[in-house]
Amino acid sequence: MDRIASSVMTALCLASALPAWAQYRALDGAVTFSDPQVTAAAIAPDGPAPGVTQTVRPWAHLSNDLCFPPAFCQHERIDAGPDDAATLPQHSSLRYRNSWTTAEARDGYTALAAHLEFIPGASRNTVSADADYQVHNFDVAPNTVATFTVRLHGALSAADAAFPYLGRVLGETQFMPATLNQWQHSYFSLLLSPQAQSFDDTIVATLRNDTTEVENVWWYWHSGLDLQLPVPEPAAWLMLLAGLALLLPKAGLMPRRVARQQTR
Repeated sequence: MDRIASSVMTALCLASALPAWAQYRALDGAVTFSDPQVTAAAIAPDGPAPGVTQTVRPWAHLSNDLCFPPAFCQHERIDAGPDDAATLPQHSSLRYRNSWTTAEARDGYTALAAHLEFIPGASRNTVSADADYQVHNFDVAPNTVATFTVRLHGALSAADAAFPYLGRVLGETQFMPATLNQWQHSYFSLLLSPQAQSFDDTIVATLRNDTTEVENVWWYWHSGLDLQLPVPEPAAWLMLLAGLALLLPKAGLMPRRVARQQTR
């Protein structure tokens, strides 16, 4: 009984004394664009009818990576541009053990999400994903104030704040009319911190066309997600092994002859 109690106490001491990288850790991140809306209003009530027309189909590009070298490393990219055979919707999903990442794009929606767990003794474990969504041609009629809105929301969290891992999620929009003085850009990002974080914003862009010509607009969304669990330094592994050599014989977890040799 004393030996069992001693073993339990040693295990508890080891659990508290082990470096953070030697214990279970996980990272989670997600970022989404959704709920786009386009409205048109007249500048002059007695002028021509206002209007906004989408003249081409949207393009989307997904990039997805999950890497646990040397055991597993996979990359997937899906393109649905004007010269690509793929069309919307698009979906990419990668998994290795308990870690996974997904990327999705469909009309008016993109989403990235990932869960990354630490595997002791592995190399630098990483997840990264990107989604681009573009509509290159909205025609804004004369006498029109056009309003473009989209919701951007995301979150980033870690199971334990003590571990020196890295995490980032981001989302940005570019609203680029032919009249460059009305160009508008928005950017949001989260970097890993001791507390879980989230954002939920509505991005609004407007264009005023009080000319007699049709104005062309390019609307672009980009989102990204990066999670990384760095590999322990060799010196840290040596410190852990040295600690085990000292503690295990005292707990009766090694033969006495071996224990005596190690304590001389």
